[in-house]
Amino acid sequence: MIEYTMNEEIFKKLILREISKTGKLVQEYREMSGPVAPDDAIGRITRMDAINNKSVTEASLRQAEQKLSGLKKVLSQVGMRFRYMHEMQITHSPCQNFVQA
Repeated sequence: MIEYTMNEEIFKKLILREISKTGKLVQEYREMSGPVAPDDAIGRITRMDAINNKSVTEASLRQAEQKLSGLKKVLSQVGMRFRYMHEMQITHSPCQNFVQA
């Protein structure tokens, strides 16, 4: 029972750490994907490059938002999954995939 609780807490901490990192990425991508203003200081090609980079950033933003949503969903289900594993006496811990000795 103690190992079960410790594994659950370790797993939660790992997910929370990943949520924090992904949340920061989402914020950065949002800042980077703002509108590209027509500026006389930059040429046509440079502006087209900026628009292309904006599209790439927006795609990265969508992926990061999906990842963040999935992580939050997993976090909300952690206790339930660990209880199920404990009740079924499953010996493989999901933490073994994340924690290296």
